[in-house]
Amino acid sequence: MLRITRLACTLSALAVLVSCGGRPRVAVNREEVWNLFRAGKSREQIAGTLGVSKTTVHRVIRLRKKAVV
Repeated sequence: MLRITRLACTLSALAVLVSCGGRPRVAVNREEVWNLFRAGKSREQIAGTLGVSKTTVHRVIRLRKKAVV
């Protein structure tokens, strides 16, 4: 029998094959978030426009900035 650990659940290849529970991710267009941010919109304005939380917007922007650097 295969024993799946929490670490295995974080690996994307296994996460696709095995459901580890938790809340499903929100579908958000990351490019649209980034374009609105670059256009000078605040995180609150972007969240309201796209119908997602400020935290989701913040996470998308943070990950994009990290990828660029």
